[in-house]
Amino acid sequence: MTGPPHAAGPDGPQEETAAVTPQPSLAGRLIRGSSWRILAQIMPLFVNLALTPFVITTLGRTGYGLWLVTSTVTQLIATFDGGIGRSAQYYFALHAGTDDRRSITRLLVTLSVAAIAVSGLFLVPAFILAADIARFFQAPPELLDDTTFLLRVLLVLVAAGLLRNLFAAALHAYERFAISSVSSLLSYAVYAAGMLWVLSAGMGLRGVAYAFIAQQVVATLTIVPPSLRHLSWRGVGFVSWARLLEVGKVSWRVQVSGLLTIASMQGVLLIVGRLRPGQVPDFGPGNTFAQQLRLIPMNGVAPIQAMLGRSVGSIGPAAAAPEMTHVQRIWVRAVTGWVVVGAPAAYVGVNVWLPLEGELAGQVAAIMLVAQWLALLPQVLLQWLLLLGRAQYEMWSSALTVLLLAVVSLILVPQVGAIGAAVGAVVGQFGGLMLLLWISRRLEVPVPSAWSAVPWWQAVVAGSCSAAAVWVMQMLIQDGPLPSGGLGLLLCGAAAGPALLLFVVLTWGPGTVQRFLRSRLR
Repeated sequence: MTGPPHAAGPDGPQEETAAVTPQPSLAGRLIRGSSWRILAQIMPLFVNLALTPFVITTLGRTGYGLWLVTSTVTQLIATFDGGIGRSAQYYFALHAGTDDRRSITRLLVTLSVAAIAVSGLFLVPAFILAADIARFFQAPPELLDDTTFLLRVLLVLVAAGLLRNLFAAALHAYERFAISSVSSLLSYAVYAAGMLWVLSAGMGLRGVAYAFIAQQVVATLTIVPPSLRHLSWRGVGFVSWARLLEVGKVSWRVQVSGLLTIASMQGVLLIVGRLRPGQVPDFGPGNTFAQQLRLIPMNGVAPIQAMLGRSVGSIGPAAAAPEMTHVQRIWVRAVTGWVVVGAPAAYVGVNVWLPLEGELAGQVAAIMLVAQWLALLPQVLLQWLLLLGRAQYEMWSSALTVLLLAVVSLILVPQVGAIGAAVGAVVGQFGGLMLLLWISRRLEVPVPSAWSAVPWWQAVVAGSCSAAAVWVMQMLIQDGPLPSGGLGLLLCGAAAGPALLLFVVLTWGPGTVQRFLRSRLR
């Protein structure tokens, strides 16, 4: 990759290229984009609090475990998209920097055809072998047909989702996150209502498949039509072969990185599912809850990518470097506070939430959240590397992460059980982060290390306060005055809230916080 486009598109001057319109402040754009996406994340989180115990008791431990394993297998297979999704967002953002809708359309058409080809290559074999996959994960004979049906439905929905996400990427390139957030809210509401209906009717795993179908239909109908205003009929066609090869060079590296990343996040459950299947119902919810907490700050990545991509597309990497440094500092501080306050609350809250014996689920949630923090720290750097054409750096880092995770997990799980997989995830993420920061020192446009922006002493103080607060809340719940279940989990989160506020004040200073609140309330 030689550099981002500026005044013209990849196939020559564009008739529809317009001057870049003035943008709001950096902080305002980031908050606006993230807030819409976080809103869409919060509703599923709260719904899951109420829905998960119902699903466990309705499907049973075995059925619930198979649902988790099936969903995880599908997510792993979904990463075989040829790197199309992330590459589209990257190139669309660069073109949006000059409002080059014709090039966006041409690339979208080309990538749609590529997505269909990739889906046929990777998803069709899995569709055919779905029954064998279900047997591999020890699905009992009475649940084999329903598990196979659910897996096949999810594979078809993955193909449809890949195409839909290309249209969503066009919206995100123009920082129109409200539409995708509303789509997520509506589709998840349909999914939640569908789950309650099908499981109450005793439809089991087959009914879960029907709920997923309804969710994806609503998502498609609410994403595709609004995206058309950012496309151009004159752009309908295919990019040049030279441009396709350039995109392919980036995409295959993004593909490998994405596969390794999802393997590092979801592979631990598969290891537990194979070596300690009896602990999947305990490990799965803890791991999933940690991922849900990770996804809340991850909602800021797409706005960051759009902001940096449009800046690089319009003024170039060197001029955009100060903006990247500022965004990275904000990001590292925010995710650090989120995790150090959230880990104690997750440990206690998950255990009072779920109808499971012991504390394994909460232990997994807390340890996996530490692993998620290590994965969150370099997210702004990863977007910067992609914009500079250094997608291979993430690939190398992710490879080391998966290697360390697999080795440590395979050693520890047979000895100490599912908790060993969580420890393996922490070791793997730490090793991958260290490699990424080391090789990133060779960038032609250098930026400060993400590690140097971590507010260490503020994190220790806030984390200690959070642990003390949730311990008191646990005593109140166990002694009876306060409820357990989903409300108990929410109470643990509320108990940790003051510690998060303390972290913000200690890290940014009371004056900065006060000025920020005044500016938001005007």
